[in-house]
Amino acid sequence: TAWVQVRLTTTANVGGAIAADTGGGLAYYRSAADNSAWCTYWTGTAWSQVQLDPLAGMSTGNSIAPYGPYVTLYLTSGGQCAAEYWNGTAWGSVLLGDGAFGLTGGLSVQRSTNLAFARRADGQVVVFYYQ
Repeated sequence: TAWVQVRLTTTANVGGAIAADTGGGLAYYRSAADNSAWCTYWTGTAWSQVQLDPLAGMSTGNSIAPYGPYVTLYLTSGGQCAAEYWNGTAWGSVLLGDGAFGLTGGLSVQRSTNLAFARRADGQVVVFYYQ
């Protein structure tokens, strides 16, 4: 009947945007300390914080977008689009590409059509899609 606030993280390392997964209880973010990928999630009994990828090299911009249950896309500091995903046993990562010119922002996902859009360094738009 009322809003309640709860601190979810135990490590004060959240930097930039936080992207919540609409599938339930996952919040993805970049570490302000080293640009690694992190997630805070509901275990069913408590909130937990976990580092997904220590070498993610996430962009310091607000370029992170949940794609589906246990999958999030983000832009790296090197101008590439990458994904963190849960394979049922462990977190993994995959590189989608750099749009042939380096990506600078504007990451947006249209999950129902399997499309992800990003802005290239030359001001053009590129789309990534899953077949």
